[in-house]
Amino acid sequence: RSSDLGSASARGSHDWFKKLAYRYRRVKEIYQVYSANPASLLSGPKFEEWRQVSSEIAHLTDNWLGLAVKSLSIVNDKSPGYVNVLVTTTALVPALSKLMLYNLGPVFPVENIYSAPKVGKDCCFERISARFGSKCTYVVVGDAAEEE
Repeated sequence: RSSDLGSASARGSHDWFKKLAYRYRRVKEIYQVYSANPASLLSGPKFEEWRQVSSEIAHLTDNWLGLAVKSLSIVNDKSPGYVNVLVTTTALVPALSKLMLYNLGPVFPVENIYSAPKVGKDCCFERISARFGSKCTYVVVGDAAEEE
């Protein structure tokens, strides 16, 4: 039950961590299966509706998203030393859903997506630095002082 994970008495228990770990494994599995083909998650009419909305968004933004996907794909397709990493203030499941809907799933492996609403972006950036090292070149795109 979802209430089991949110109650104060359940937090910190072994069972709580097992349930949380299972949920994250399941979310990761769904993302990995559907990120390259999110249309398979939507029924026929819903997919057509989303396709139409996506087409209108592309038209209204001069294909901004398409260009972003192309740029990210170039980084993703380079040698193993290049990766795309995403840090977002959106909760993890909605963030993964958005990535799939906007066809960004293939350029962001699930292990390179950091959700910051509870821990903050600074903590995420510290984890990224610890994971990839300080000798890397980081290119950060954002709209807040935290990304500077």
